[in-house]
Amino acid sequence: MQGAVSKRTVLPLFVLCLLYLGVNALISFYRWFPEYEWRFIVIPSIEGMCVFALSLSAGFFRKPLRVTLLFLTACVCGTLVWFGFGEGVSMQAYGMHFDIRKDLAFLPDFLIMIFHSETAGKLSVIITGAVILCSLGAGVFYALFALTASRAARLGKRVLFLMAGLCVFLPFTEPEGSLPVRLYATLLENSEHSIEQEEPEILYTEYVTENTVSYAFPFLKDRDVFLFIFESYGETLLSKEDHFSRMEPAFYETENILSEAGFSCFSRLIESPITGGKSWLADATLLTGIRVDSQGLFDALLNTGFYNMTHIFSDADYRTIMSAPGTSKAGNAWKSFYRFTEYYFHDDFGYKGPYFCFGSMPDQYQLNWLRKGPLAENTGPLFLMSILVSSHTPFNYVPQYIDDWDTLGDGSEFRETKNLIFENRWLSGKEYPEGYTASVAYVLRVLRDFMRNEIDGSSLVIIVGDHQPRFPIRERGASSSVIMHIFSQDRDLVFPFSFYGFNEGIIPERTNDPMKMESFLPCLIEIISGKWIERKHVTGM
Repeated sequence: MQGAVSKRTVLPLFVLCLLYLGVNALISFYRWFPEYEWRFIVIPSIEGMCVFALSLSAGFFRKPLRVTLLFLTACVCGTLVWFGFGEGVSMQAYGMHFDIRKDLAFLPDFLIMIFHSETAGKLSVIITGAVILCSLGAGVFYALFALTASRAARLGKRVLFLMAGLCVFLPFTEPEGSLPVRLYATLLENSEHSIEQEEPEILYTEYVTENTVSYAFPFLKDRDVFLFIFESYGETLLSKEDHFSRMEPAFYETENILSEAGFSCFSRLIESPITGGKSWLADATLLTGIRVDSQGLFDALLNTGFYNMTHIFSDADYRTIMSAPGTSKAGNAWKSFYRFTEYYFHDDFGYKGPYFCFGSMPDQYQLNWLRKGPLAENTGPLFLMSILVSSHTPFNYVPQYIDDWDTLGDGSEFRETKNLIFENRWLSGKEYPEGYTASVAYVLRVLRDFMRNEIDGSSLVIIVGDHQPRFPIRERGASSSVIMHIFSQDRDLVFPFSFYGFNEGIIPERTNDPMKMESFLPCLIEIISGKWIERKHVTGM
């Protein structure tokens, strides 16, 4: 008789433990998924225990009230799980908290990027999918909690009190980091952002000397400036052995070939405000000198008319070009904030080849299109900002480099080339190190050949990563630092960067104190205006 009682007690208790682990794993997704911290699956969370306690207590009420309580518990759990999923994906991909008010606006573009289909981003498709998923989720959670309630009723109150007592001594996660607290903070976050940094216009006016009759930028002497934003060009290429061992030959080959062509190079690690994605925040940080680390701040900045790098070159009568093949269109607020005279987006390139990750076209095709088209027109000093896309996640399809650029047509030739294919996907991959480093090496080769064959050697070339790749491509706990290079065949033009922490060579020195990305614009202004000479006298170099 005692053995039978024991079985009737142990089996429901075992089922309850399994049910709890399942609920806790779902609700704790935002804790264990970003950097695969598996222990959080079993470490009780405040919200997980509260939901589980509600479902347990439902077993001691009569049917009408029990059904109502179970339904409310399923709704609460569903809300936490879906928000937790958004939080987990946002932290894993971008290293920032999920902002339910801002991030949902990017859902259509995100789905189009994932599924390579415009249909996936239609509002009707999104609403239909959301209704189906929510309905299925509600049904699953209700059934799960109904099973929990029935097992709890079989155990009796004394066993439940014992379980509740044990919970007091379990290592709960911090309440301040719980999902409801994060959701509450997101919904009530102050949307007003103050811009306190000194405007570049003031800095530039201060640094320009009186002997500027011939040049807007005395030290630059109004030579062309090329700014290449290198997708996912992060410090992990140096800090992670599996990456550096594959990239070291490509680094030195690039350095040697460009050195033979007369280029000098200075490099430094730069701390990006983001990791994993949302590159436009890094672009804004670089161009404005303001740390733009959230969508809310970016939106507020667009409405300020804040003076930035594009205004500086435009006011100096530079022809300013933005090349962004990964962008389909840009809003009027974005265009009015930046002051490019020419914009080239995805549809402008006339690409007819196969799809290669984000932006669809290889970087070699983008730069070749620019050299044959806009860059072939010689209309005075040029400032070009090119957004490179071939090293974008998921690092599964890397184009073959074509030696003869003149044979590049509309991109259809890439259907016949021996492109590299790696077994990687958006959320998982077996060949991440291979695919990631192959894509970075490809972009480096494209840039080096474009520089030595198409760029006037006395020009100033700036190459900078936008952000680190997401985890697990980057290592757990990695910094947000990216790599920056400054190139020119005029060594006197790039040498001043050494006074700002840049070391000579293509591999930057590792440091725990990288330059912040927002500090680069004041640095650039000081150099091109000649103010750096004062720094030289102060340092005694």
